[in-house]
Amino acid sequence: MATTFTKIADVTVGAGGQSSISFTSIPSTFTDLVAVYSLRDSTGAGVYNDINITVNSQTAAAGRVLYTINGTSAASYSPTSVTVADNANASTANTFSNIQVYIPNYLSTGVKSASAEVAIENNAAGCNLQLDAFTITNGAAITTLTITALANFVQYSTATLYGISKS
Repeated sequence: MATTFTKIADVTVGAGGQSSISFTSIPSTFTDLVAVYSLRDSTGAGVYNDINITVNSQTAAAGRVLYTINGTSAASYSPTSVTVADNANASTANTFSNIQVYIPNYLSTGVKSASAEVAIENNAAGCNLQLDAFTITNGAAITTLTITALANFVQYSTATLYGISKS
């Protein structure tokens, strides 16, 4: 079975930044979705910040986050909303986090699983890694995917949404 990725949309943040990046009117012609992000947040506190993922209008979801900070031992927690992290202004200058969100069977009207992989670069202190597993329970096909910063995503942050077709 061949699998093909088709770019649905992409966004590059311009001068002045923006608080969120949304993909709307997602077509129903694929089997799965993959969103790939390269992000940096304008908030000055800390090396990284949590950012929220909203699927359709749902922000809360059951899940588990596994993470390691600067290569130390792993830890985990259960979030109250779907969050991942991105680079903040206190991290190494001009570095961006890398995030991939995978949503299989996005057209299902039942409960859907999803996952996210995150790498937060910080040359001065290492790299923070995060794996998220979560469920989407709103009972509708996914038509909108939004990621929202604590403050603003800085210029040159990017987001690309791909549809996956299995033939």
